[in-house]
This record gives sequence, structure tokens and C-alpha cells, in this order.
Amino acid sequence: MVEDDMTYKSIHMIIQDIFDWYGGHLHEFKTKTGIYSDLEFELDFTENQDEFTVSQDLTEIGDKINYIYDFGDYWEHEIKLEAILEKEDDVYYPRCIKGKGRGSLEDIGGIWAYNTIVKAYKEGDSETLDEFYVDEDFDPSEFDLDEINIILGM
Repeated sequence: MVEDDMTYKSIHMIIQDIFDWYGGHLHEFKTKTGIYSDLEFELDFTENQDEFTVSQDLTEIGDKINYIYDFGDYWEHEIKLEAILEKEDDVYYPRCIKGKGRGSLEDIGGIWAYNTIVKAYKEGDSETLDEFYVDEDFDPSEFDLDEINIILGM
């Protein structure tokens, strides 16, 4: 859950935080009204993510925007408006209300590599995990709602 006045830059930072990524790669938001990114990247045809809010693109239930991070690994995320709720008093936003699984690791080679890591974890293949520099205690099914909300509250 986010407030409607959050900028695309804020959404970018939220995603970085909950995935435990460090933000060292190019990113962009593709929406019905334009493409938004950090102007420092000097990407063609992008608008300043600091000046635009998600409410301009997420106006009706089902509206979507795409967030692409790391043009090499090409992590593409679909962000969908599922509900419009009244803001609750004494509740910090943004906040996570549900989730499933752990976020991907940074700089591992994209979805193909991540799927290889998940398979290796499930099969107990420590050799493959070592090849990707992944600890054996890495658990792709791990999701801690309280921890995510603590991160979002920082």
C-alpha cells in the first residue's frame, strides 16, 4: 500500500529496499503517460521520476505500470493497482499487506540465473549455489511480512 502522492523515485527506493538491492543500475518506469527515470542516467525519452506520482497512471483498478531494473539482468516488475483504500489514521505508509517468496539477488544474471539458483536450493545442489556465490541458507520461499514493514518504516 502506498499513498497516491508518492513519486516514481520513491517507488524505486521502496523496491530497492524490499529486494535488498543497492540501486547501482539503470531503471525506468514504463507507464501509459510516459517513461520515467533518474535524469542522471540520460536515457532517451524519459521524464524526471522525481516530479511525477503514481496517481497519474494508477487511477482505476487494474491499471499497471512496468518497472525495469538493471538493463543487463533485466528485472521487469509489473505494478498493478488492486484496490483504492481509505488512508488509516496512525498507520505508516508505505506498507506491505501480503507477499510470497524472497526477492531475487542483485547481480546474479537475471531470471534465468535466479531460476537456476532456486532449483539448486530445492535439490540441495551446493556446488551450483557456490558457483553463484549463494549461501546454502538462502531460502527462496522465505517471506517475513513484519520484517518487510520494518524496512519500509525506516
